[in-house]
Amino acid sequence: MNKLTAGILIGVGAAGIAAAAYVPVKVGDTVQQQIELAVASANAQQGSSGIEIQLLDYQKNAYDTALVTRFVFNDPAMVQMDGTAPFFDIKHEVTHGFSDAEFKSEIVVTDEMKESLKDFDGKVPLHFDGVISLDKSVLNTYIEGFTLNRDNGTIRMKPGIIRLNYDAGKESYDLNGIWNGIEMDAEGNVLTVGETNVKGGGQKQTEFIWTYSNNINISQLDLSNDRIEIASASLNLKDNFNIQKQDSAPETVHYSGNWTLDKLHIAQYGQTLYDFEPSGFSYTLTGPTVEQTEALMKIAQDLDAEQITPEDAQKILPIFADVVNAAEFSLHDVNVVTTEGRINGDMVVSLETNQEELIKAMSFPPILAQYVKLESNAAINKSLFNSMPVFAMMAMQLNQMGAYRDDDEDMLIHALMQNGQMTINDVPMR
Repeated sequence: MNKLTAGILIGVGAAGIAAAAYVPVKVGDTVQQQIELAVASANAQQGSSGIEIQLLDYQKNAYDTALVTRFVFNDPAMVQMDGTAPFFDIKHEVTHGFSDAEFKSEIVVTDEMKESLKDFDGKVPLHFDGVISLDKSVLNTYIEGFTLNRDNGTIRMKPGIIRLNYDAGKESYDLNGIWNGIEMDAEGNVLTVGETNVKGGGQKQTEFIWTYSNNINISQLDLSNDRIEIASASLNLKDNFNIQKQDSAPETVHYSGNWTLDKLHIAQYGQTLYDFEPSGFSYTLTGPTVEQTEALMKIAQDLDAEQITPEDAQKILPIFADVVNAAEFSLHDVNVVTTEGRINGDMVVSLETNQEELIKAMSFPPILAQYVKLESNAAINKSLFNSMPVFAMMAMQLNQMGAYRDDDEDMLIHALMQNGQMTINDVPMR
């Protein structure tokens, strides 16, 4: 999925952003040169990802350009027995003027696609348009509704539109979109995604770091088959990445997020297991400095992730160890509510070690536990002991060890791990 998404974005960018040979843009040769450079750069960046972009059927004029980009999936796992690789084409039309360029791009629908696509009505399933100028860009992505029938199932895609605005001067972007969802049935395994709204934005801060915020709302997310049924409603996902600035300390990166839902129903063989009411949790990851993060991102960019040599490992491990050692992860505002009761809690995890010790621990993970520092609190309604037997068993075990604590409503747990020793409610665990 990541490879396909990256390929589409690169292709649209090649025909859109690169096609805007900004001033002057009346010369077809200039447009062609920009596109060829962009495609060559995109293929170089893709490296061994298994996607190659090719330019086909290039027609240039003074005021407009038409071309086709082909995306070839040459990953050995996808190449067919006869040596041919699967591909799809996107055709582009670019109108270039003095200060900007307008483009329209769409998937080329083959006869094979037409045999599989129903409810097609002559629509192109995926197409793009936009405007590129010297300092600003707009890219619109359109998903048309269609049904894809295969021998083992059906995909019903519903319409959607996503708009990306990019300000080159401010090096910032904002993203807004709405998608009506999808229904997939694969041999009785049914996945339904309801209306989805996406909103986000970001800004470049350094050569390698962008700060951003995202907000995703999914009205419905269901999964079912003949054994299990999972149905959720009003799922909201938020995350933010920013830089924290302090007067007397180096700048650090800060990542945070929040997940909430209004309802979650879980059943097995027609019998209800759990019904969750409005619930949620938040999380943060902090600690690494901007300098440490940039160093890791820079060296990672230069590596081939699929062919890391021992020399590569020697370069990246010390930097990675510094980032991991500086990080602190926290889970907080945990509020899980069912019809029988609730669970509240929080947790903080970090490492107490140095670079050399951590690198050694990476080669033998069992010794990593001695460097973990963890503190957690939980309050679990005793009313959940019947519907969730795992908590009743936990209470019995804690009682046997002399570590059981409670109040009128809740079983209380305070867990602490340090120097390889775990304690629960001040009682060491053996």
